Amino acid sequence: MLPIQLPEHVRSLFEGQFPVPVVDIATALDIKMYTTDDLSPSQSGVIVKEQEDYTIVVNETHSPERIRFTVAHEIGHFLMHKDILDEQRSFISDIKQPAFLHDAEGAMHRAHDHRLPSKDRTLELEANKFAADLLMPKEQFTKVWDVSNTIDEVAAFFNVSISAATVRGEQVLNSFMV
Repeated sequence: MLPIQLPEHVRSLFEGQFPVPVVDIATALDIKMYTTDDLSPSQSGVIVKEQEDYTIVVNETHSPERIRFTVAHEIGHFLMHKDILDEQRSFISDIKQPAFLHDAEGAMHRAHDHRLPSKDRTLELEANKFAADLLMPKEQFTKVWDVSNTIDEVAAFFNVSISAATVRGEQVLNSFMV
């Protein structure tokens, strides 16, 4: 299955449900879920492999909408980058998307003062695109946008942040006015 088809396939497990139930999808994929306040404020979440188990840990201090996007993003890493995850043991997702640095244990961390290396930037862009496609499918986004009065209404329908809905609108509608 091509990466472009993955969000549609995963979403089909819960067809017609909006907002998309990302925690149920993680559960269906046998990924454990935890929340914690132990992550730094800039860290949204992490997906970790321990032995044969995969776990997504999200920062409970973030908004529910941010958490949903983070879960979808980490599911994207699980489905599209599992080979890298198996090798490195984790992906850590920050709010911002600066550079990755690999620590002594092989975990990926983002460093805010560096540009993402090309390969890592590609992985993050793919996971972000997966999350946006999963949570706000193009066809449904267009329909909701056509009947909504504000971007706030669109964001509320999909239960995502206004920022995520705005970025998605720019991607889907090409020219987008908030």
